This record gives sequence, structure tokens and C-alpha cells, in this order.
Amino acid sequence: MDFGVGFLSNNVMLPILDFFYGIVPSYGLAIVALTLVIRFALYPLSAGSIRNMRRMRVANPEMQKRDKEVQTRYK
Repeated sequence: MDFGVGFLSNNVMLPILDFFYGIVPSYGLAIVALTLVIRFALYPLSAGSIRNMRRMRVANPEMQKRDKEVQTRYK
């Protein structure tokens, strides 16, 4: 088995794109549908990333304050 660079696009995404093209005979709409499927499949990962970014946004001012304290203490 060859799991090279083109494996994912050739063996996974292309059949799904052909499936959507069979439903809607427009490659533009098929690409949009494939994009939506990929986004929904990766939603748990992106939701966790967004949640962590929000936590860091809240914690960032406190971290900067402590960083300045350490810099002034250990010049």
C-alpha cells in the first residue's frame, strides 16, 4: 500500500467529490458540499481549539502582568 502525499486526495476525497457530482451536476456545488462535509467532520477539533483560545484570551492579561513582575524582579 502506498500512503504517499496523494493518498488522501485520490482515495478518499475524490470518490466523495464524484458522489456529490452525481447528485448535483456542478463541480462548484460538489466542492462546496465536500467542504461542508470536511468542516463537519473536523468540527470537534476546531471547537476545542476555539474553546482554548477563549480561555487564553481571559488568562492573557494576568500572564502579562506576572511576566512584567518577573522581568522587573530579575533584570
